[in-house]
Amino acid sequence: MRCLLGIILWIITDIAAAQNLIPDAGFEVLRISNCENPVKAFDNLQHWYALDATPDLFQSNCNLDESGSVFYKSSLKPYKGNNFAGISSRWNSNATYVSEGIATKLIEPLQAGQTYYFQMAIRNRGGYQGFDQSISRCNLEPNQHIDIYVAKDSITINNNFANGTASTTARLVAVLNSVAITSTIPSEEWTIITTCFEALGGETHLGIVMPLGTFGELPPCAASASSGVFRSFYYNLDEVKLSATPNIISKEVEWCENESLNINLLALLDTTLFKTANFIWQDGVNAQQRTLQKAGIYNIEAILDCGIIPISIQAISKRCLPNIYVPTIFSPNEDGINDNFSPFIDTNQTIINYQFRVFNRWGSIVFKSDELAKGWNGTLKTKTLDAGTYFWHLQFEIATNNGNQIIQQHGDVLLIQ
Repeated sequence: MRCLLGIILWIITDIAAAQNLIPDAGFEVLRISNCENPVKAFDNLQHWYALDATPDLFQSNCNLDESGSVFYKSSLKPYKGNNFAGISSRWNSNATYVSEGIATKLIEPLQAGQTYYFQMAIRNRGGYQGFDQSISRCNLEPNQHIDIYVAKDSITINNNFANGTASTTARLVAVLNSVAITSTIPSEEWTIITTCFEALGGETHLGIVMPLGTFGELPPCAASASSGVFRSFYYNLDEVKLSATPNIISKEVEWCENESLNINLLALLDTTLFKTANFIWQDGVNAQQRTLQKAGIYNIEAILDCGIIPISIQAISKRCLPNIYVPTIFSPNEDGINDNFSPFIDTNQTIINYQFRVFNRWGSIVFKSDELAKGWNGTLKTKTLDAGTYFWHLQFEIATNNGNQIIQQHGDVLLIQ
């Protein structure tokens, strides 16, 4: 066990503890709890509403038919809780499209100038191309992404299927297009997706929407396809969160004095908000990980796409050497009291290379042990030794951040009968 005693954290505004403004993060609150087809089940949600087409709600306590969708398997589990949602897009060879979206009313309006942190679990169920066999090699490669919108009132979307355009009453605040989203390979694993944005103030609704409008240029081969063939892709959603980012994060860390302290800011901050941040320390160093050599206050700026969050780390050194007590007298008379002589070492560190030796007045070894639990019973080769003063030497090593440290002590003990 390393000498680092542990990290004591305190945060003025903790992202993890901040209020989630999404009233039903996991799609759990239903008006009616009956098991229904996923398309109909979504309408039973109390806090979410569909923006366009027919988003799905999957209830893990309901038996669903896998044949109903190429993207569904009964083995798929929610990220948390009992339910998860599903949204899809479909890009047709005649340049029309279908883009599903969902929205919810926030617990409270957003504040002007405040930066907000958005997070959700997503599972990419891949894509499906419905071309007929004659043009099966014609590959549509749509510009896949998921967009986040906010609005001061209920969000509406108007998809014009005739000319491939779309309009909405909401403001686009983020485009999610990481590899976890753009891949066409189906996955059964959840991925946490994050972003952040600055509010204009007064927004009360948030929407999660598949791409609006066209998805890009259709390849020439698609023109020869019969009407209705398509390219679609599908995502499961769960645990949607929206929280105000902190104005400052303050933390304390403790470590053993005379050692260096290795700081990994991503591990210390423990939130995915900072996974793409640049960390600029007060001396100009740009580093996610750094070794501190002395106590003090270290100020850092976490530079995000949506702003800067100050971080203050107070590094406090602490004496971590083990407490050692060695008795000065013992009586190996088998009365059950003080019959054995050995050191007592109080430490939460790993002890290695332990050596304990006892000598008589002429310097000869009368007892030795390489095991912490093994003490001296006052004998030498089963012979009880005379009462008197004996001398001891203790040596062991502890593991520290700077390598093994040797601890040595010596003294004397009075043996009485």
